[in-house]
Amino acid sequence: MEDCRTRSNKLGDHVTRLQFHYFIGSSLGSLCLAREDIMQAFLYCVVTFLSISLNFISAATLGRSVDVTNRRSFAEVTRSPNYDEEMMKKCLTKCKKHDRPMDCQEVLENGNKESGVYTIWPRSRIGNCQSIDVYCDMDTAGGGWTVLQRRGDFGNAQNYFDKNWADYKHGFGNLKREFWLGNDNIFAITNQGQYSVRFDMKNKEGKSAFSVYETFWIEEESKKYKLHLQDHSGSVGDALEPHNLKEFYTKDQPNIPSNVKKDGPRHTGGWWFNIFPSSNLNGLNNHGAPHKNIEQGMAWNPFGRFQTEIMRKMSMLFVVTLLLVSSISASVLDRAEEVSSKFTFSEASDKAEPTKCKKHHRPIDCQEIMENGNTESGVYSIWPRSRLSKCRSLEVYCDMETAGGGWTVIQRRGNYGNAQNYFDKTWKDYKAGFGNLNREFWLGNENILAITNQAQYAIRFDLKQREGQSAFAVYESFWIDDESQKYKLHLRDYSGTAGDALTRQSEKEFYTKDQPNWPPEVNTNGTKHTGGWWYNKFTSSNLNALNNNGEKLENVKLGMSWQPFGDYRGVILFSEIK
Repeated sequence: MEDCRTRSNKLGDHVTRLQFHYFIGSSLGSLCLAREDIMQAFLYCVVTFLSISLNFISAATLGRSVDVTNRRSFAEVTRSPNYDEEMMKKCLTKCKKHDRPMDCQEVLENGNKESGVYTIWPRSRIGNCQSIDVYCDMDTAGGGWTVLQRRGDFGNAQNYFDKNWADYKHGFGNLKREFWLGNDNIFAITNQGQYSVRFDMKNKEGKSAFSVYETFWIEEESKKYKLHLQDHSGSVGDALEPHNLKEFYTKDQPNIPSNVKKDGPRHTGGWWFNIFPSSNLNGLNNHGAPHKNIEQGMAWNPFGRFQTEIMRKMSMLFVVTLLLVSSISASVLDRAEEVSSKFTFSEASDKAEPTKCKKHHRPIDCQEIMENGNTESGVYSIWPRSRLSKCRSLEVYCDMETAGGGWTVIQRRGNYGNAQNYFDKTWKDYKAGFGNLNREFWLGNENILAITNQAQYAIRFDLKQREGQSAFAVYESFWIDDESQKYKLHLRDYSGTAGDALTRQSEKEFYTKDQPNWPPEVNTNGTKHTGGWWYNKFTSSNLNALNNNGEKLENVKLGMSWQPFGDYRGVILFSEIK
């Protein structure tokens, strides 16, 4: 798989790359590698600067820098002509490629200790590798908190937060005053790791309180930003658990459920509403005075009367779970220890201690492995940014040769001595992954989910028949849903030489032989397909079926196939998905 920093040329194998690191021509290689020796990096930068001054290196060969032109939401990334100036700025700070913090915790780890507005780069297919400006609280409970909302007496109208769906989707306000960061941004941040959320509140009399939920994330827009949280602690009672697993609603939505839209005044502001709401921190701001209707005002039920004596000032913040102890109220936060051994997600137990997952030196995929200077194909460790992976490492096979390299391989089939039905395994097997990374394997649906939801990825299928004929297929967009959605497939925009055999299976769920409720359009004529795959009634591909060494099988449902490249009857001898 290739992520959003790579753009595949529609005409063939050539891949044009927009790389994030700075480079000085092919002879000198990558400049901003993950160098541990600061003095060496400094000297390297000095030599580079002198070379520039003497015109030994033209500005055109110094590579690309980035300039953020719009940081209100996810910013557009453009090229800057100031190559030499930007080069020196990067070199004299820290000469590491992974210098793009994904949240305020990494901003803090970079040495920034003052609260204020900073730029982060969330790892998400929604964010598309673009930057976003956020307010970082470096003072509360150890610092490193990314603020997603602030309300208070900032001079805005009482109903300033009573906005529509589009406003809450993209965000609004002033990061230094009142604002909502934006549901797309919140989704992007909270799905790249495991996060806690903290609510700091103050009433008119000056009394303060806080609530913390150890787990917090939201789903994407198609799921109406459904709320997920658990494990409350703090100095004020739990007012949000009743809203857990509820969808987000705003005033302009046409189909507000009957258990939310009641007789009388409607709720104000965007929030995760239910029939008996116990909180709404985006309601009308009455500057701490009570409201006549409970649906109208800012409220946190356990903190004063529901008609709300809240809030003179109030903020919602969240921080990486890995940096929290069991009690969020602790003044000093413990740091998680590094994991000394490599393991897959399936091998990791709940007792395993997660790594710190610093973005500066832990690549998230094979593209970053390559950008770190590794140009040989083989097995490497990556650290996907996902709430599912818990920032643990994962071993993957990186293809550094095909179409420019940097491909993360998720499947390989071939003549490796395994049984014909080696891939005809259970749901649990496909979930965790199986096989040998240097031979035949399936990386695991949980791992594929973790990787493909941290950026926008393309996927490539390399195929070979028994007679030696080869072909490939590329889809410019590829990702899967989580297990609760049965790893539903999403892909589009085909190109290649093998023909499109997977678009018709897009939006279909993943099935294995042990699932009890195969849909009737898939399980037809009493014979199930073999191997785990995204099936539909007219399945035109299945690269996890029986491997008959490229020879045809009588039953069209049994063998490895890519229908346009041969036929349905198992003529595929080799496949590699990446």
